Amino acid sequence: MRNRIRERFEWTLALDPRYQVIVWAMIVAQMETRDSFSREFTVGQLFSMAREFWPAEFNDVSSDEFRGLLRELVGLGVLASPGGQYRLKSPNLVRIMGDHDDIADRLLSFVDEPARKEIETDSFHEQIDEKSQLYSVFTYEQARNIDREQDFRVVTASSALGLDIVEESIKHLYASDEQVSFRRMSISVTSAEDLLNEVEKARNRTKKNEKEHVVLYQIVDQPQVSPIEVIKAAYRYYQSSQNKRRRVSFFFALNPQTYWDLRQDDPDFVDLLDEEGYIIGVQTWNHWGIRQRLDNESKLSTDEIRTAIIDAGGSWPYLLDEIMHLTGTDKDVQVGAQEVRHRLMNDEDYRQLFLNKIQLPSNPAVHAVLELLVSEEEPIPLELITPSYGEPLNELTDKHCEDAILLLKQFEVIDLEDGDLIVLDPTVRMVLSRS
Repeated sequence: MRNRIRERFEWTLALDPRYQVIVWAMIVAQMETRDSFSREFTVGQLFSMAREFWPAEFNDVSSDEFRGLLRELVGLGVLASPGGQYRLKSPNLVRIMGDHDDIADRLLSFVDEPARKEIETDSFHEQIDEKSQLYSVFTYEQARNIDREQDFRVVTASSALGLDIVEESIKHLYASDEQVSFRRMSISVTSAEDLLNEVEKARNRTKKNEKEHVVLYQIVDQPQVSPIEVIKAAYRYYQSSQNKRRRVSFFFALNPQTYWDLRQDDPDFVDLLDEEGYIIGVQTWNHWGIRQRLDNESKLSTDEIRTAIIDAGGSWPYLLDEIMHLTGTDKDVQVGAQEVRHRLMNDEDYRQLFLNKIQLPSNPAVHAVLELLVSEEEPIPLELITPSYGEPLNELTDKHCEDAILLLKQFEVIDLEDGDLIVLDPTVRMVLSRS
């Protein structure tokens, strides 16, 4: 009987090698501590363990994506999640999985294993409206990771990434659920008391309309008093209300300036949300997503055409929309791509419009770091971004340098290769070098 249970458990983990790494790491950690077979782990603890044992795979995974993997394991009956932390659903599994050295050896075999190949459909975007060709800001993978039963999320996006359609994207997540009602909170809702009043109003309206789930969301798209207190209050409410009959989910969409301000107000809280997978960064579109859109809109789709789109800045949702609009009824999207690239290279007003859409904060740290990145050859070692580098960073603090890098990465302006090599987005580099 024990062998059959173990065999079934192993089959479940074999569905995805990432499942194996996560669960085996949990088992090894529990075996190494006496009487800890029911130990609970935070998302951050499990993420750190997974990165240790399979760095090539998990170093390029966001905390939000990792949290989605944990939710999948809960759905498969492997893990349980009491109070937001994770443990093996049955502590007895630790005892029947074999000895410590055997599991540790299997786990260590992943250390030098290359990352899995990218899965095509994970990068697709749900089409919200066919007539207007409106697409969700969330990839299939990001949408899958959001718990439709009840969730709390902070969404980061600039206008260039689609901040103006985050509201439609949130509502589209629940398009098939008639038991959900929505309430957009004004940006004047900034305190814990304000938040609880909004929850009470929404719950009363939901009860009156015989709904079971209310989604409260706030789009912070203009300068205002910091929303840190209302976000904290929503997080506390979410953590304490997961078993209530009438469910409440929260979404907060932040532009770059607000995200920067939050990092200055309470960096520990923002780091906690990030480590636990509650922050979703809206992404630029990749090759797979662009191919999906071309296919949906009956355009020609070849590697050459998709490369031309990306070379013209079409990874950015704003510029991709521009390319599609300028292409019109032509089947070859290179028409629009060539026009957008020409404008970015030769029209100062058009370049400035794009930079305005990125919405970078107007502060010395971000501008100084960008100035350095534009002037250096890539890739640029992360360790260089310190005041000791000299001009233009000499007037900054270490924290300002670190915060600037975190912001630029969060809003897709830079990428970190191998975790410590900075690569500036090629369209941003071209635009800044000509401005």
